[in-house]
Amino acid sequence: MVVDILSDLYLDFYFKPHLTTSDNIISLFGDIFTDNNTKEIGDVLIIAGDIGHYNEQNIEVLKILQEKFYKHIICVLGNHDYYLVGSEAKYTFEDDSFKRVKDMCQLRS
Repeated sequence: MVVDILSDLYLDFYFKPHLTTSDNIISLFGDIFTDNNTKEIGDVLIIAGDIGHYNEQNIEVLKILQEKFYKHIICVLGNHDYYLVGSEAKYTFEDDSFKRVKDMCQLRS
């Protein structure tokens, strides 16, 4: 089994959450996964923390990565995955970072 690993993606630094499209994801990650001159895409991708600051965007990106590149993806959350960015997130998750994490886990289904 071949395992690939990425960390500190901070997806929202590359494009706004409403611009999370398959084309944007492929243009951002395609060369990393397919033109790396070392090997083919692994069997499993591990994302070791700091996916991004917006749950819906994180889940959408993970779904696209799984559809286009990886059969299995394992995520380990980092400190930024607990951040509540802006007053809307603080209100939505009642100023509780663990509620944000619970929401992200429910969105993946």
